[in-house]
Amino acid sequence: MLRNKVDVKSIKETAERDRLREDLSQIAAPKPNTRLLGFMPIRLWFYTSSNKGKETKFKSWIKNKVGEAPVLLDSSIIRKTEVSMENYLWNLGYFQNDVSFEVKEKRKRAVVTYHIKAGQVWKIGIVRFPMGGNVSESIARVKMGNTLLKRDIRFDVTALKAERERIETDLRNNGFFFFNKEYVTFDLDTNIATHSVDVRVKVNQPSDSADHRPFRINRVLVFTDYEQGSVNALSMGYDTASLLEFRFIRKKELFKKRVLREAIFFREGELFTQDAYTRSLRRLNELGAFKFVSIEMQRSRRDSSTLNALVYITPAKKQSFTAGGNINHNFEGLTGFGFNLGYRNRNLAKGADQLVIDAGINFQLNFSKNRSKTIANDYLNTVDFTVDATYYLNRLLVPFKTKIFANTNPKTRFNARYTYEIRRDFPSNFPLYNAHNVAVTYGYEWSEKRYVRHFYNPSFVNFYFIN
Repeated sequence: MLRNKVDVKSIKETAERDRLREDLSQIAAPKPNTRLLGFMPIRLWFYTSSNKGKETKFKSWIKNKVGEAPVLLDSSIIRKTEVSMENYLWNLGYFQNDVSFEVKEKRKRAVVTYHIKAGQVWKIGIVRFPMGGNVSESIARVKMGNTLLKRDIRFDVTALKAERERIETDLRNNGFFFFNKEYVTFDLDTNIATHSVDVRVKVNQPSDSADHRPFRINRVLVFTDYEQGSVNALSMGYDTASLLEFRFIRKKELFKKRVLREAIFFREGELFTQDAYTRSLRRLNELGAFKFVSIEMQRSRRDSSTLNALVYITPAKKQSFTAGGNINHNFEGLTGFGFNLGYRNRNLAKGADQLVIDAGINFQLNFSKNRSKTIANDYLNTVDFTVDATYYLNRLLVPFKTKIFANTNPKTRFNARYTYEIRRDFPSNFPLYNAHNVAVTYGYEWSEKRYVRHFYNPSFVNFYFIN
C-alpha cells in the first residue's frame, strides 16, 4: 500500500480543518511502510532482500529486527478506521458527521482516501447540577461556579472527563476519601433546532444505598525506617514515640520528630483532603533523605468516620561518594586531564538537612612547538583547583514570621567556595598570574508552584587575591 489520505470538507476555519486532518491522519490505518527521506521504503527493502537465497541467522535478524513486512490492503481494517474516525468526530461535537472512503489501486499499490464531512459543531446548552439532596450533592452544587462546562462552548467529551475529575477533586478535598470520578455521570439532551446539548450532572451514591460521607483524621502513624515487604512493624517490638497526634514507629531514631511532622500535613480532627495527601508525599520526597515514601489511609477501628494515616518511609543511604575524571587534547598542543570527588550527607543532625561537598582539580599541559625554550622542561600551562561546600537547612532561618510555608519546600542555603588558579600564556607558556578566590553565600529558596522555584541571596561575599 502506498499511503493514506484524509480529505476534510465543510470546515471553513483553516486551523480547525488542519487540526482535524492531522488528528484523523493519525487514526488512519493500516499505516504504510516506513520511508527514508519520504520516498524510499528502506526497511521494506531489507525485509525483501533477506528473503532471497538461503536462510541464515544473520538474514533472520535483518528480516525481524531491521526489516519491515509489506503492508497489505485490508478492507476490514479500513472499515474499522472509518468507525474510529466517526467516533472521534462525535467526541468533538460533530454529531452529524459522515465518513466514507475510496481505494485506488495501481501496479500493486493502493491509495486509501478518507472523505470527511464533519457537519456543524454542536455546543453546550444548559448545565444543571444536583439540587443538594445529600452532602456530596450539596458540595458539588456549591462548587459549580468552577465548572468547565460553560454554555455555548463546543461540546467535547474531553471537557466532560475533565469535569468529572474536577468534581472528584472538590469532594476529596472536603473529606470524601472514598469518592472517585466513577460516581459522576452525565445525562445529555440534544436539541437539533439549536444544535446544542443540555447537560445534567449527576453525583451517584454507592451501590449499598449509603450516602457518601466525609472523613476526618484520627491518628498519623509514621514508620521511619520501613523496609518494603516487611510484616507489621507494630507486632515486631519496634520503639514507639509520640508527638501530639503523631506516633513514630522505628527501630532507632533516624529523624527528629518535629522535622517529619512539619513535612506531613494531616492534623487530628481535620477533614481529609487530597491536597494534604499530595503535599505530604511531595514534601517528604523533596527532603531528599528518603528512597521510598508512601501513604496509606485506613478507617479507624474506634470511629468509623475517621481515618488513620499510615506513612511509610524508607531512608536513603545517608552518605554517598562519587569520583570521576576527564582527559582531552586539541591539535594546537594542549592536553588536559582532571579529577573530581563528591560527598553527600542526606541527613545531618537527624534533621534531613544536607551537606554537599565537591572538589576537583584540572591540569592543562602545553606541548606546543612554539613554547618558550627558556622553560623547555616546564609543560604546565594552567591549573584549576576548586572546593565547594553547600549546607541545606530544611526551613527558612529568619528572625521573623514568614508567609512562606512548609509546603513550598523552603530551604536555607549556606555555600562556601574556594578556587585556586594558575594561568600561563599560550603558546609561549610564560607565567601570567596565580589567583585565589573565596566566595561565601547565604540565601534562601522556595517553590511558588510545582515548576516555579525562587532563589534569594541576601548575603554574598567574594574575595580575590592575585599575584
